[in-house]
Amino acid sequence: MLYWPIQIVYIIFKLILNMYLPTNMLASQIFRPNFDPEFIYSLKHFMMKYTLLLIAICCSALTLSASDSKPDHTTVTGKTITIGFNQSINSPVEVVLIDASGYQLLRESLQIQHVDKRKYNLKNLPAGKYYLKVHQGYRMTSRTIIVKNNSAIITKEKVIFKPACSQKDDHWNVNLLLLNKDAEMHLYDAKSDLVYAESYTDQKKVAKSFNLSKLKPGAYRAVFNIDGDVFSETIKLD
Repeated sequence: MLYWPIQIVYIIFKLILNMYLPTNMLASQIFRPNFDPEFIYSLKHFMMKYTLLLIAICCSALTLSASDSKPDHTTVTGKTITIGFNQSINSPVEVVLIDASGYQLLRESLQIQHVDKRKYNLKNLPAGKYYLKVHQGYRMTSRTIIVKNNSAIITKEKVIFKPACSQKDDHWNVNLLLLNKDAEMHLYDAKSDLVYAESYTDQKKVAKSFNLSKLKPGAYRAVFNIDGDVFSETIKLD
């Protein structure tokens, strides 16, 4: 699977050779069975100069090929759901199954190093609508599943990125990758009274820093609603 990045590096390598070697010493000379000493000397210094560049290009290509793939792949056969996990993403996986009323039927945590796929048999579930959510890192894939008498089908799939929040003293930082999904943020105090709220519409990314120095010491809870999925973060002020 790593063959195509090597091809890219090979092509770039030949282009660089043609650009930087003397005109009477083109890249095609590299493939001659015999080299004259002057050519070998020039090639040696060229390779020392551009080795780091080629390594960087190769590493970049490999990184992109891993990050572009989905974290999980789900298939349905009859009433059995198979989730295949991407083991190149080295973070634990949490699988949650919820019914239409919001009742949690299943929650399972898996170590990605020990399992590459997982099967779930839905034969004992009554016909109806269910939601299968796979959490891995900051990414959550949600699928709507319709269970019938003898089969199950996936009717909708969406990807949500969880809020990435950090706190330093009285400053609270929020990063959201919304990709144009509607979202809301509500901040509550320890008595569940609303302290602050704001909404986001048609925005790809949100990066904000909040100064909470005017709030009273105590515990606060930030609730994010991103396209119908809810996430919460805890804030503590001394």
